[in-house]
Amino acid sequence: MSVKAMETFLHFTDCLSFSETARRMDCTQPAAFAHISLLQEDLGLPLYWRDGSGLRLTPIGTQLATFLRLYRERASGLAADMLADITPAPFSLAASADITLYLLAPQLARLGLGDAERHLKLRAYESPYASQHVREGRTQLALVDCLDAATDLRSTLIKSWPYVLCGPRASHLGKGDKDSLEDLSRLPLITAPPQMKVRQLLETYYRQRGTKPRVNIEVPVYELMLKFVDLGLGYTVVPAYCVDDRPHVPLIDLPPCSLYMIERWGNIDGSRLDVFKRSLLQSL
Repeated sequence: MSVKAMETFLHFTDCLSFSETARRMDCTQPAAFAHISLLQEDLGLPLYWRDGSGLRLTPIGTQLATFLRLYRERASGLAADMLADITPAPFSLAASADITLYLLAPQLARLGLGDAERHLKLRAYESPYASQHVREGRTQLALVDCLDAATDLRSTLIKSWPYVLCGPRASHLGKGDKDSLEDLSRLPLITAPPQMKVRQLLETYYRQRGTKPRVNIEVPVYELMLKFVDLGLGYTVVPAYCVDDRPHVPLIDLPPCSLYMIERWGNIDGSRLDVFKRSLLQSL
């Protein structure tokens, strides 16, 4: 499910015309049609119908459009906060969008974002890129959910959460005794792309047992995975910090999701940085 396809679909919902959608996207009409067709294929459900009066959205198409607009607004606002060039910025912190949204967002004021005396610059990078930016001195600290093999960075384990399997709210997940991945291997999964840690853990688990997960939808953000679960399109595996009252069961077959703080050895301005690190650890 590509960003281009989702953007094309949002334009389509505004005008319900492939020719107008193509004009807004600055592409050909067949290209606009192909983007939306691929989106329908990924979801396995129709997003629009044709009738005597033209085109109209299906109920699932309307729900998806509403969610994508809300998600785009939230993502834009979050990106603006994270990428704002705050001056001065004595501390910089890199973290993935998921870690920021679920773990850091409630604590931003406490950590110093927007505080005239304790400015904080946040940058959104997935774990491998966050580590590299610390290594290159572009940011002082990073929160990551996986460590690379190099030993040139100092890492501190902050906390671990189990991975959980989440199902639609109408499901009976957790009410029976089939709580292992092996028992649940036939469920339609909404999961991350192959480069993300949770997908790699799933692939390793099933490969060791001579089978494969049944992947229906791939999206790179936990919030999107859970939204598609809410729409009844399948099940997903996410860290426990993402779930609230959704039906879910812990997956003891997978290693836990661990959060690390990483920094360069011998950081300068150590005393002030240590104060900030203590504030960060207390917040989490």
